[in-house]
Amino acid sequence: MISLTKWFPFSAGLYDQLAKRTLHHSPARQPPLVAAPSANGLQFITSQRFMPPGVIHLQVIGAINCHSYESLIASAVALHKEGCRRLLLDLRQTSKIELSGLFALLNIARLYAGEALLDPEFGWAALHAAAAEVTPALGEHVKLLAPAPEVHQTICSASFCGFFDIYTELDVALAACANQSA
Repeated sequence: MISLTKWFPFSAGLYDQLAKRTLHHSPARQPPLVAAPSANGLQFITSQRFMPPGVIHLQVIGAINCHSYESLIASAVALHKEGCRRLLLDLRQTSKIELSGLFALLNIARLYAGEALLDPEFGWAALHAAAAEVTPALGEHVKLLAPAPEVHQTICSASFCGFFDIYTELDVALAACANQSA
């Protein structure tokens, strides 16, 4: 078995650590919270402003790679722990996404669909098994907004990310989230 830890460096007990972290997001009708850039350069802006009830808009700024994917998962886990059940991931300012970033997107979709997170220790076998289990239901609670062409192509080329609904316009994505929230 090939371990993904070569591409996904993380400390032991990652998911225990993620479960203990919290991310403070803005309450409804408040200005968005801009998080300071993390050591890995990834930055997040969360907002509930103008969102359908129960939906949080999470902007991801920077490259999602082996150095930053954990912080994306941690942010999504923290929002989920705080009660968010639908997530609009805004990838308009995501400059690049690598395999570890795709792994993060898959794990976020699994979390919001009520499934267990994949362990990167199981390597390619975990991704292969996840690809076999992909259903449209995984994309019901997490939507992607306007990735750059290179990022869009990378997401679409991964068989285990084919369930994501990708929107080019914010208003269309909001309407889709509102329809599914009802």
